[in-house]
Amino acid sequence: MKPPSSVLSELERAREMVLAGRMPEARQLLDTLVGSAQTDAEKLLLDIGRLQLELRANPKLNDAGTLAAAMQALDGAQKLPEQPLIEALALSNLAIVQLRLRIYHAALSGLERGHLLAEKTGDARLAGRLLATRCYVLLQAELYAELVGLAEQLLEHPERFEARSLHHVLNNAAVACTSQVELSNDWNDPQALGASPLWQKGMRWHAQALAHARRENLAFEQLLSSINVMLSAALAGAADMARKHLAELRKPESKPLLDLLDGAEEGCVLVELLLAWQASHTPAAWTALLDFERNLDRSGENMRMVREHALRAISRLGLSAGQPDRAVWASQQLLAQQRQHLQDISNSLGQTLDDALRLQRVLIDNEGLSRQGNELERSLAQRNSELNLALSRVQAEATVRKAAEAALQQANEELELRVQQRTQDLEQALRQILQQEKQLALGRVVVGMAHELNTPLGNARMAASVIRERSEELLQLLQAGQLQKRTLEATTHTLHDCATLLDRAVDSAGSLVQRLKTLSTGTVAEPLSRFDVVGLVRDMLQVRQAMLSERAVDARLEGPQELMLEGYPLALQDVIGELIDNALNHGLDGKRGRLQFSIDRENSLCSLRLQDTGRGIPADDLPKVFDPFFSGQLGRGGAGLGLSVARTLVEELMLGRIEVRSLGHGTCVELRLPCGGA
Repeated sequence: MKPPSSVLSELERAREMVLAGRMPEARQLLDTLVGSAQTDAEKLLLDIGRLQLELRANPKLNDAGTLAAAMQALDGAQKLPEQPLIEALALSNLAIVQLRLRIYHAALSGLERGHLLAEKTGDARLAGRLLATRCYVLLQAELYAELVGLAEQLLEHPERFEARSLHHVLNNAAVACTSQVELSNDWNDPQALGASPLWQKGMRWHAQALAHARRENLAFEQLLSSINVMLSAALAGAADMARKHLAELRKPESKPLLDLLDGAEEGCVLVELLLAWQASHTPAAWTALLDFERNLDRSGENMRMVREHALRAISRLGLSAGQPDRAVWASQQLLAQQRQHLQDISNSLGQTLDDALRLQRVLIDNEGLSRQGNELERSLAQRNSELNLALSRVQAEATVRKAAEAALQQANEELELRVQQRTQDLEQALRQILQQEKQLALGRVVVGMAHELNTPLGNARMAASVIRERSEELLQLLQAGQLQKRTLEATTHTLHDCATLLDRAVDSAGSLVQRLKTLSTGTVAEPLSRFDVVGLVRDMLQVRQAMLSERAVDARLEGPQELMLEGYPLALQDVIGELIDNALNHGLDGKRGRLQFSIDRENSLCSLRLQDTGRGIPADDLPKVFDPFFSGQLGRGGAGLGLSVARTLVEELMLGRIEVRSLGHGTCVELRLPCGGA
């Protein structure tokens, strides 16, 4: 089974765009294809195609992440045994990455399998490309003899290759031949070099590659062959041939292509220096060649091949230049460079193995996460099924309850009317509070009211429900003539308990409403009068002394014997009572401690301070202590209205100020009230 031909043709079109230097257009084309992909095979094929284009566009793309992406794509392709062509394409990408990481044997093994898969699917073009890539891997691995032997077999049937792949085979084989000769003893003997069958074969393949590139109009490949022929001719002393190709490369139309190939310009300069030396044999020409090699040494890995040619030229020409020491030095540099190259291969292999091991651990972790995800999906599916079943049951129960509610409606109307009346009273009190508070406190007010009213109203509803049920049972027994004294007594006790619970619930709701009303100054009917604030506080402490002693709380009062105010003593008494309750229940929280009252007069104001030795107030809660229904003990006996009521009375009725400060280990509340009168 083959992948969709339309996807393969579009990938081929994107490949041609990259070869033409139009990478942005190729990426845009792939993005469009990915958006329209429908099957997993198409999506995987497009991922492989994208990686192939990125590898071609960036020759330095060889990190562990790229290797992981190539291996992941291969793993996905191997899970589609009915799509061998996709696996062949994935193996091609992986081989290129392995080549750049210098894992040559793995690359060759993958290319061999990819070639077999391509031949199996009948894709001759891909099979030819994989063979050409195999030749390139052999060249980079410096397996020159193996490459020459393989090329001789492949070139017996050149028709199996497309134009560009055939050029790659010829070019790589020619470079392998000349490189073998450069490493042999024939290199330093011009006569032996010219008579070397291997050298002649390499130059013949170079010539065939160049002619093929010109015939097929392959501009980049023609440039590559011209450079290789030029360098080989110059190093072998064939000045006329080298000069001819140099002139072609120095034409203005060749300049853009030269810029695309690392080392091309430097190769031309090297040939120019070699031709200058061969023409003059002057010290200046020799010095220029040595300076050029030194500059290449500082240029890094990109100029490695050009520097090798320069060193070989110095090694060969050193004797004729009268500097045998430079020839020996160049040979030593070539040997050191070869050793360094082998060391780099070893280091790269070791790093790649480490990356592969880390990658394997990551894959294992990913598999574990995938299994967990699958288990979670199954658990969620099971949970959804259970929820759907429960929902069906709830809906069935709701239908039954709806029928029952119709029968209960009449009995609940009276209670609902009372609840509505109470609710209206609470809403009126709430509107008065909301007119004086910020909009930000709206949420807390509503939540607090609902929370506090929930318990008494719930108790009331439960009591009414029990009363109704017991009444119906009693009526049924009475009508049936089965009413017994014991049953009547039990029912009477139950009705009495429910009535008591109902009264307590209504009283609790009524008490909450009364406290809400206190938030409005309009609900205070106390007349303005003159009173002794010190005596008022002293009397309040005496009344509460037994309770304070029981809690082991030491209450103290500091101030003058008498301080007269003109104001509202009952309202002030309520405020001080709230402050004392707050200190005992929130500050000291039932523990032993001390309450310190301080009273003095500052000009026309009376300052009354209450300080406890409790736990203080958290900094985040301090700005909210006056908000209605804000309490640290909400739901545990604290309605959250005490300080809100206190502030309303102090600031709006008494026209004073109230401030709360947290002391870390205690809280201080200060009232500043106008004294009034003379």
